[in-house]
Amino acid sequence: MFERDEEARAGIVDILATDIALRFRKLIVKAVLKEVATKDDIDKLRNVIKDVENRLRNEIRVTEKMLKNYLKEYVDVKVEGLRKEMKSLEMKFDEKITSLEKRLEILTKFMLGTFIGIILTLVSIILTKLL
Repeated sequence: MFERDEEARAGIVDILATDIALRFRKLIVKAVLKEVATKDDIDKLRNVIKDVENRLRNEIRVTEKMLKNYLKEYVDVKVEGLRKEMKSLEMKFDEKITSLEKRLEILTKFMLGTFIGIILTLVSIILTKLL
């Protein structure tokens, strides 16, 4: 009868345990038993931890994909900007080269005119001495 009925057992202990120390010990044992984790509690905790771990892994995968896409878009935008900048610099470079070519052409014509003038002067000096 007492093996199955906790209240009956507790009543017998209270009757038998007139000593305050025994009642105090009984309270301590009850308190400890309430705080002790059972195997089911540990299994439940393991399952919760596995669940949280799986959710975190999934979130990490999703975040990783989002980050990769963001970085790809960011790099693409930066590369496109650099291409435009390079194209602009190339156009400026071509304009400067064209300007230099025109200046060189003018300088060449000027030098050619000067050279022809010097040769004509020399020829006229030589001809005047010979004649």
